[in-house]
Amino acid sequence: MTTSTSHELSTETPNDAAARRLRGLLAQDRISASSVATAIGMRQPAMSRRTRGVTEFTINELFAICDWLGYEPMYLLTGQGNARQTESFVSERSSVQS
Repeated sequence: MTTSTSHELSTETPNDAAARRLRGLLAQDRISASSVATAIGMRQPAMSRRTRGVTEFTINELFAICDWLGYEPMYLLTGQGNARQTESFVSERSSVQS
């Protein structure tokens, strides 16, 4: 019989963790993964595979998702910092794109 200890390493990969954080934010904001897929030009089945951790996100996909939703890429990648982009960053980006 094996028992688990607090010293065991997590089997969650960085991509699995990013997918978990994204799923949580989407649920919290009541946004469907399908609408995100459409917005960034990805097919829904491909987005589903990524949000379930079956297929890894590319860095470009993560940045496109974050840009469209206003999420911080570093939060999705590391779990550190704010989940959402700061107002000053969003305003600055909007003025650059104009």
